[in-house]
Amino acid sequence: MAMEQMRKELLTVLGCKNPGDDAWSREVLQLVARDGAKDDDFTLEEFLQTVADKDQVKIWEGLASRLGPVLELVTAAEEEEEEEGEADQERLDDDGEVASPKRSKKAGGRNEEEIWQAFRLLSAVMALAQATLQVRPPAGKNSSSSSSSSALPEGLLQVMIALHDVLFQLWGLEGEALQGGIARVCEQWWKEERGGAEFLVAQTVPYLVAKSLEEDAKEVSVKRVYAMRGALLLLDYEEEATGPFRQLLLQCFLKPTYLRSADGRRLLTYLFGLHPALVADIHETVRSQLPYAKKKLVQAYGDVYFRAWKAASSPYLEAIETGCIQDFMHAAVHSSSPSLYVTLRLFLQAFHTNKRLRDVDAMLLRLYNPILWRSLQVASPTVRAQATGLLVDAFPLQNPDMGTIEAASLLQKQLDMLQALLLDPEPHVRVAAVVGVCRVLSVFWEAIPLHVTKQYITRLVGSLAFDSSSALVRLAVVEGLTELLEQPLAHPVLKQALPLTAPLLQDKTPRVRLAFVGLLQKVKAVRDIKFYQVVPVEHLLARFAVDAPKASSKALSARMADLLLNSYFPQGAGVTGSKQVSRCLTFLSQSKPAALAFYGRLRDHVGLGSVTRLTAMLLKCVFAALADQQAAAEARKEGGGGAGGQEGKGRKRKGVTVRLEKKRGREAMAVVDGMEEGEDRGDGAAAAAAEEEKKRMSEVDEATLSGMLEVISVMWTRIAPELSLPANQPAADLLHQTLESEDMSTLYDKLADPTSLLQLAALCPEIFAGALGGAMIKDLKEGVGREADLRAGPIAALLCAWGKTKEVVEMVCTGLGGGREGGEEENDSSSSKRKRGGKNLGGKKGGLGVELGDVGRLTPTRALAMLSHLLNGQGEAASRARGLLLEEEERAATAAVAGGVEEDGDGVREGPISRALLGLKERVDERLCGEMRVEGVGEEGRAVLVGGLEVWLRWQLHVFGQAALAAAEATGVPLLLPKAMLSSLAWVEETLLPTALQMDSPSLPFSSSSDFEQVGPLSPPVRRPRTTTTITTTSSSSNRNEQEKEAKTTFALELFAASMMVVSDWIVVLPDAAVEVTKKAQLWSTHFFLPGLAEERGDNEGEDEAKNRRCATLTLLPQLCRLAYQLGLQETRQQQQGSQQQQEEEGRIALPPSLVEVLVRAVDFKGEEMPWHRYQDTHVDSYRCLAGLLGLYGRVRSTRPALTSLVNRLTSLCVQELEEGRKEEGEPSARARALCAVLVRATPALTVAVSQTLADLKATVGEVATAAAASSVEEGMVNDVDTTKEEVQVTLRARLLSVLFESAAEKARKTLLPKVVRSLDATLEGAKEAAPASEGVVQIANTIEALGENLQRLAVESS
Repeated sequence: MAMEQMRKELLTVLGCKNPGDDAWSREVLQLVARDGAKDDDFTLEEFLQTVADKDQVKIWEGLASRLGPVLELVTAAEEEEEEEGEADQERLDDDGEVASPKRSKKAGGRNEEEIWQAFRLLSAVMALAQATLQVRPPAGKNSSSSSSSSALPEGLLQVMIALHDVLFQLWGLEGEALQGGIARVCEQWWKEERGGAEFLVAQTVPYLVAKSLEEDAKEVSVKRVYAMRGALLLLDYEEEATGPFRQLLLQCFLKPTYLRSADGRRLLTYLFGLHPALVADIHETVRSQLPYAKKKLVQAYGDVYFRAWKAASSPYLEAIETGCIQDFMHAAVHSSSPSLYVTLRLFLQAFHTNKRLRDVDAMLLRLYNPILWRSLQVASPTVRAQATGLLVDAFPLQNPDMGTIEAASLLQKQLDMLQALLLDPEPHVRVAAVVGVCRVLSVFWEAIPLHVTKQYITRLVGSLAFDSSSALVRLAVVEGLTELLEQPLAHPVLKQALPLTAPLLQDKTPRVRLAFVGLLQKVKAVRDIKFYQVVPVEHLLARFAVDAPKASSKALSARMADLLLNSYFPQGAGVTGSKQVSRCLTFLSQSKPAALAFYGRLRDHVGLGSVTRLTAMLLKCVFAALADQQAAAEARKEGGGGAGGQEGKGRKRKGVTVRLEKKRGREAMAVVDGMEEGEDRGDGAAAAAAEEEKKRMSEVDEATLSGMLEVISVMWTRIAPELSLPANQPAADLLHQTLESEDMSTLYDKLADPTSLLQLAALCPEIFAGALGGAMIKDLKEGVGREADLRAGPIAALLCAWGKTKEVVEMVCTGLGGGREGGEEENDSSSSKRKRGGKNLGGKKGGLGVELGDVGRLTPTRALAMLSHLLNGQGEAASRARGLLLEEEERAATAAVAGGVEEDGDGVREGPISRALLGLKERVDERLCGEMRVEGVGEEGRAVLVGGLEVWLRWQLHVFGQAALAAAEATGVPLLLPKAMLSSLAWVEETLLPTALQMDSPSLPFSSSSDFEQVGPLSPPVRRPRTTTTITTTSSSSNRNEQEKEAKTTFALELFAASMMVVSDWIVVLPDAAVEVTKKAQLWSTHFFLPGLAEERGDNEGEDEAKNRRCATLTLLPQLCRLAYQLGLQETRQQQQGSQQQQEEEGRIALPPSLVEVLVRAVDFKGEEMPWHRYQDTHVDSYRCLAGLLGLYGRVRSTRPALTSLVNRLTSLCVQELEEGRKEEGEPSARARALCAVLVRATPALTVAVSQTLADLKATVGEVATAAAASSVEEGMVNDVDTTKEEVQVTLRARLLSVLFESAAEKARKTLLPKVVRSLDATLEGAKEAAPASEGVVQIANTIEALGENLQRLAVESS
């Protein structure tokens, strides 16, 4: 009854003829309000179902007749808002500011309350309309409903048309809500295909498109537009009124939401078919967006274009093909931007990857045909490279409708083009061709003729893999072959071809080496090819050993470790621990550095448990091998002569062995096998293998034991952080239990170099301190000789790691400063004197139980060896100890300042090591500048002073140099050499050089000491007058004999040599401070070395002095070569990194030409061999230093003429050495070959040497030809001219050219040999034309022809 009453009231108010009465609006609002009430079960759908059809018609007719004023109210309000905004803008333009009065309750005469009520009423009408659509479904969706019940009232359509027309005129929050309701009803009307739907889309579709383009629009908005796509065909896109809507549609192509949605991409495809003129607009929009689009969006654009082309027909098809797709093809080929080319190529992949679909092949051929073939042959290499990439992507271009002959011809044309592109002169075109050929072979192996495939492979591995002009080409070959391995049919061919690429493992470019190891990893996964058949294992291990220490080669080392994993650490069922240990021993025997690098990275590839078990097994094997060796040694001692004696001794030997094994609780390999779970011990083969391994372990030498310990150390170091975690306590306990059961002092005594054992001891101090403490103290206390001194350094590093840095410092300082060097006073090395003279170092036992009080005073030699190792050591243990040592020095210096010791003027604090080293340097001053004689020092004392000076200079580098480097990095201020180090250079200049060269200090252009008034604690004392070192003999120095002069000179030379080696290291560590060394090198060369190399004097005394100076300078040749190389290297780096302005500054780094001139004169010394210098237990060879210096030829600008003179001088020396060898009728001497190896180090230097030799050869031949021609003219007949001397010169230079090119690199041969051969031919032809056929000319011609044939042979071998 309630619904009936409501129906009657609604019909009554709507049937009222007074349109101004608002009773109808209250009824409608009340009706809709009840529908939304939570406590009322009334719904509009139920209400409308009770209303008869004719009553519904009346209701909607009444609503249609009364909505006009309401719509005028809301639309007029919007117009007033716009007019008010325009007025505000006009006032802003006139006055510069806008008054903002409070808005009145009436806006333009209309109450805001009325407007709000109007929006409410329109929303209620929309709710009623939507309910009407629900209760009157279309006939197609509900077959049970009659057509009369599904037909909508005419008034409803009129209401919706009126609301649809004002859709974009609604404003405010209420207006936005009403817009959404109107759009939903119109959408439903269109989807249900109701009558009059075409009148409800003109505003609805633009509204939905605009909503989908909002910034926060979701994918559902795109789906709504796609559902209305059919309505787009109703619009006329040629009229100007649709222009804004066309812009909206074009913006859809810029909206990522459309491109990411499947319905969005379908809609964009649909838009291509709306109107032919719209296709060009769409293309321009996409074209402008592509350069900035992300990869996925570019792929989406390609998918849209492909779908549009596939669905298009004429005239749309022609517009899409020629106006869009072909335009992108042309742009991709001719793009000047590499990034744009990559984008367009990715876009075209949508067509290239769908070649199997019908008509795609024909379309690609039709569109590419006028672009691609011409672009592949243009002058621009960029266009050729980009066209190559597109040809490969579209390969094979074909038309299914072609005949067989035409198709085969077209395929051959493409294959020939790829073959030609592999020979292109531009590297990046060859890169594109290599990538393309490998991809084509990988995909179309069966479709390509076999002979063409072999041609491609031969070209790739034969020449392009070793393209010396571009590393990118070599990289492309490696990556292409890796891709080609994906094709199983290519494996038989690659099995034969890949070994030819083995030299790429040694390529100078890290990326090529990395890719090649990746290729080997790919080969490892192929059943038919073994990676060790491609590259020998020894080559792999050598490369692994070289690259592993480099921080830049981490990726390559990781790949190499993965490649070798199964070979040297087998895993899986049936793999025993003895097999893993055996592989480890094999690895150590093949390459110890590679083994350490491999096992140091083992944890990156296997689990913690596997690494821990291998570490424990190796530990047990080390001690088992030691026990077997001891047992064998004892058995040999007990050997006798008789058979019975042999039998008894054999039983005793067996008993000894059994006792040792019982004491250690294992046999040699039994424990190793026991470490693995699930191993079958009953197998006879396994038992035989274990016995063989036991025998092998008993024969392990000391080097192998040391290597095993180093492997254990690197593995333990790698897993140490993980072992400290509580979850991994069982693994840590396994290692500790293994160590606790062994007698490590015996192993320490066994090893001549216990460094590896001491590195391991640093990882587990709580066990090793008690086991090795006594042995190490005994070594420090009673060890004799150089071997004991070398062991002292690692011991000191271990003690620092155990927290004994302070005690180590005290021992070193006491040893260096507690006594005088040997030779001055008695050096009693007995333990009692050491105890009486030394302090009680660490008299109390430390936390680790190591007592250092019994060590006593170390000898200066041993203390210096310990300090030198801590400063120079390259291992991780030495590096850590060096940091601890510097920290202890800083702490002690700070404590000294706090105790009242004053700082110097620069605020530098002096620690104990600094004071001890300064004391050694003062002793040097006493012997060079004071009254103390050098002869009384002795050999050991001199070695201590020279080594002490070297360590003193290196200590300055660590203390002052590192501090200056850190300060420069922190502040950004250019790095300057610290004053203390500058003062040391001045001391070398004023004290060492004059004495070493037996010269007085010359008048220098500036005083090197006056610039540094305040110096650090390590600086030399004030220079005393050197009146006692004058070479001239006077009455006041008559007691100084010639032996003392010679001893002092030799001593100064040794000191200067050690100083220059360390100064060269200063340049390496502090490259920006090398400018000061540049100045000093220039000064020393000009005022010391060059005068010392002056021409000989006429008088005997002057001749002897000049000879002595030349010999002294020659002795310093290795140091000068090394210093010159470091300066030249820093100059080249500055040229690469610095600006032109920096290079033009006065204080720039440069290789002084005068220093190179010194080398030029020094290498002319006729001796059997050039001198070498022992530095840090290595030889510094003059040949190698000169080769490194010439390797910079062509890069250093300041000294190129001087380096050219050096090359010419070395070339002349080569000729002289070859002449000496010719007299002895033997092969070129070692010195001659060494000099040739120096010259071939750099191609520019080799070019100069070859040019000089050819010029000399041409001049000699010309002289012979001229003499022969003159003789024939004078005599009137051909007479033989004595050309013996010239023949010898030609032969020597021919031999020199042969030796040079035999030693030269392949690249240098290819570059120079053709030119040399042409020059020889020209010289020979000129001689034959200018001179008659005399015997001398014929002999010389034969020599040159033989040389030419030899060089031709070398050229063929190089090619």
